[in-house]
Amino acid sequence: MNKSKIVFIGTFLIMLLFILTLSFFYSRAIKKKMHFLFQLGEEISRPKDTEPENAPIEISFANDGSKIISLLKNGNINVWNLDDQKKSVSYKTGSIFSYCVQNDYLITENDGVIYSVDINNGDRFKLTNGKYKYSSIDHKCDRLALSDSDSDIEVWSLTEPKMLVKIKSELPVRNGLSISPDGSMISAAEGIYHENENRHETKIETWKLKPNNGIDAFRLNLVSSNIIAGVWNIFFSPDSSRIIYDTHESEQSGIAISDLEGNIMFEKNNLDSYWTRALAISPDSNILASGDENGNLVIWDITNSSMLAAGLGNSTIQVFKMIYPKK
Repeated sequence: MNKSKIVFIGTFLIMLLFILTLSFFYSRAIKKKMHFLFQLGEEISRPKDTEPENAPIEISFANDGSKIISLLKNGNINVWNLDDQKKSVSYKTGSIFSYCVQNDYLITENDGVIYSVDINNGDRFKLTNGKYKYSSIDHKCDRLALSDSDSDIEVWSLTEPKMLVKIKSELPVRNGLSISPDGSMISAAEGIYHENENRHETKIETWKLKPNNGIDAFRLNLVSSNIIAGVWNIFFSPDSSRIIYDTHESEQSGIAISDLEGNIMFEKNNLDSYWTRALAISPDSNILASGDENGNLVIWDITNSSMLAAGLGNSTIQVFKMIYPKK
């Protein structure tokens, strides 16, 4: 057998193996299903294009998966026990809400005072005063980022507590704020509307915190001036290596994942909605879930089983589980 035939056969076998591998994963993917588990809360009918005051707008699972913590539009915070699907306790907050998964406590605001609240016993501790609009807490519950709707970002130590550093953003922090899970980086979705030019200018800036609480600033410039970024969602991946956010362009929504150098790793545009209202990623980064105002709940790149909770405009929380075919 001559050399050219050997090369041809080898190439053909490699291509065949690749096609078979794709076929296996495709057939496995199409068999996956979302299995409805249960509903939390009573359904409330609402007029079209309106949001009831008790609609859940932010949701988080507890670290052990035994509870769901939800923030309602009216500022109420509900804690649900998943074993009996009953509400165990409620809290109240104003503009600030962050849930510390590891230590099981909340960051809340009441009359201009920022508190940490222990979910297990209800103890409340004052952190600081101020008019803040955004907050984000790291997974170790050591650092808290706070920002008003202007260009000031504060990073606080929760162990002392005290402010570690103040950051000045280039544009107003209008669309969102996130601290990385390891507490080493801060990212802000910023924006301004130029009325004379009838256009939005948005960008995402990210800062790295130094060990001595100084900062290294590097601007990602992830989006052009025609795209609105991070309107409803901006956060880091669990390993702090990616930034995940929603986008909006030409009256259609999108989602994107970028690395820390600003390179787009995953992008979906022209989705079937005006806004992508919710985004979440699994702890192993294998599942990305998006939800929009048209009621579309989409799962992207699923490889592992997981529960998913979605807050709906009818004031309920729907809980699902991914079902996989047996090998």
